[in-house]
Amino acid sequence: MFLAVLSSLLMLSIFSAGALAQVPLDTIPNSRTLPGEYPESWVIVQDFNYPTMVLGGYIIIDVAAKTDQVKGQFQGAQFAGLAWSKKRAELYVAESYYENVGYGRRSDLVTIYEQANLQAIGKVPLPGNKRAFMSPRTAMTRLTGNERFLLLYNFTPAASVTVVDMEQRIVAGEVQIPGCTFIYPYADQSFFTLCGDGSLAHFTLNASGDVIEEGLTDPFNDIDNDAMYMTPGVFDQIFYFPTQFGRLQPVDLSGAKPVVLPDWSLISDEEEQDRWRPVRRETVDVDRSGTLYVLMHRVEEDGARIGGTSEVWSFDPAARKRVGRIGLRKDASALAVTGGDSPHLVLLSGNGFGVYEAKTGEFIQEIGGWWEDATTFQLIHTNK
Repeated sequence: MFLAVLSSLLMLSIFSAGALAQVPLDTIPNSRTLPGEYPESWVIVQDFNYPTMVLGGYIIIDVAAKTDQVKGQFQGAQFAGLAWSKKRAELYVAESYYENVGYGRRSDLVTIYEQANLQAIGKVPLPGNKRAFMSPRTAMTRLTGNERFLLLYNFTPAASVTVVDMEQRIVAGEVQIPGCTFIYPYADQSFFTLCGDGSLAHFTLNASGDVIEEGLTDPFNDIDNDAMYMTPGVFDQIFYFPTQFGRLQPVDLSGAKPVVLPDWSLISDEEEQDRWRPVRRETVDVDRSGTLYVLMHRVEEDGARIGGTSEVWSFDPAARKRVGRIGLRKDASALAVTGGDSPHLVLLSGNGFGVYEAKTGEFIQEIGGWWEDATTFQLIHTNK
């Protein structure tokens, strides 16, 4: 018996050694260079990494690929925010560190990554430790329309916007926005923010990053009864905000001043009774043709944060009508639409992503689940 076992072990070692000998040696370091301009099927997703947020980061994924979907990773620590410059082929990460990892002097900065090799090529220190420490939203870290300035939302709890000149890589100034939240760029160097009384405050910057024009609309956001969600879909400078109970509120920023357009309902009377509601957070996006996609779910009671039976409803906003309804294989918490003439719907479901054909609703694949119970994906940034 002993000889038989010994013989088997010897044979196993021989075959194992032979198999290992056939594997080509790898070189270290071994890294690839990504294209200077990413394909439109590539997205950047945020790995928040709740257990160790200082090691959070971003993952670049090709949602159209069947294999080799992960293209690269780069760091984004502690409630990081991301902005993506197409003109300079750079990625900007607003992040924070403590000198002793978990405590000590805090440093806020914008780290600049070169898009092709994901190497950090610069940084801009941020003064005052004002950067908002909260669950990330796309509207917290934004570039102006001409990509000259990076705008960062601050909350101390005083609200303000830090203006960073990304051509000179210096902090250009700060805009106070008391009682208002988040940043929505429009035109070349303008942005607006949503305020606690239901109004909209808007600002225009000059070449130095100083405010040269500002204004305030009348209140239109019914915060107490049917508040707008904070992430809009944008097409032709019209911002489409869904509300808690299923209205769509358009705001036209194509002119010199914001124009609040008439709202309309996304749901029928019957669907309202069945409690179909837009999902919170990143719930709406627009494709290149102007079709609006809204992530919907059924809730047990109004005000519930989480519902089931997720679907994506598509709308023609010009005609104010629904043109499609896509059932999802899994409930989802966030939605994004890629660029291109044949866009993909990317749905965040737990630690993975469902990918669908946006125009037809055809299911393509699931991606993810690599770090089960070890991470929490937050946002999906598209290349369009």
